[in-house]
Amino acid sequence: CSPKKNKKEKISCYTKGSLNRLNGPHAIYVDKDKNIYIADTHNHRVVKWANGANEGVVVAGAGGYGEANNQLKAPRGIYVDEENNFMYISDSDNHRVLKWEIGASEGVIVAGGNGRGSDLDQLEYPNNLALDENGHLVIADSNAHRIVRWVIGETEGVVIAGISGEAWNDNLMSVSNPHDFAFDSKGNLYVPDFYRHVIKKYKPGNLTPEIIFGKLNQSGTSTERLDNPFSIYFDENDNLFISDVRNHR
Repeated sequence: CSPKKNKKEKISCYTKGSLNRLNGPHAIYVDKDKNIYIADTHNHRVVKWANGANEGVVVAGAGGYGEANNQLKAPRGIYVDEENNFMYISDSDNHRVLKWEIGASEGVIVAGGNGRGSDLDQLEYPNNLALDENGHLVIADSNAHRIVRWVIGETEGVVIAGISGEAWNDNLMSVSNPHDFAFDSKGNLYVPDFYRHVIKKYKPGNLTPEIIFGKLNQSGTSTERLDNPFSIYFDENDNLFISDVRNHR
């Protein structure tokens, strides 16, 4: 479609992208049948792409760019509760998380949705998210510089890493712009501290981390250093994988 003079109209135009294309995808979830759920960020939708298919199907955000519960603004995280047939979507630019039954035409706000901010009932550009072993949401609340655990049904979250709204208050306790997190098999939480170039490890119930990889506030290209670590992942053997953005590895 052709660009509009109004900036918002121009952005909404992008939601009409064809189903065999993506625009700035930010996160994926692969289910047990190898279907891929994609946070198609700049098309403001979530697309389900069946194994072997040459195009996807819109499963969230068919209403286009916006703030209604059938709309999304730049989703940057997707997690699928396969057992209960729900998706959890970080609707990042709306500063909320939606619980969306697969097949439904709209979602329900289960975290945030109270404007942009770092209060405990707010989120600020949430990114990756997941359900923990107890079925509680864990959210990388990127621009609030924290990881929060949010019990579904509650009106506030609990900080489990970082200091709300404070990226630089304390080099050890603060976390800068976390986009992702991961848990190992013992329940320890690992968080990439983006601008400090390190990975921090939090034992359960402990807000004081230890640095397990990288050199605090020192980027580098050696195998002992990181430069803006973005996302992390543990395999079944507790091997840790890190996307090291500015080192292109």
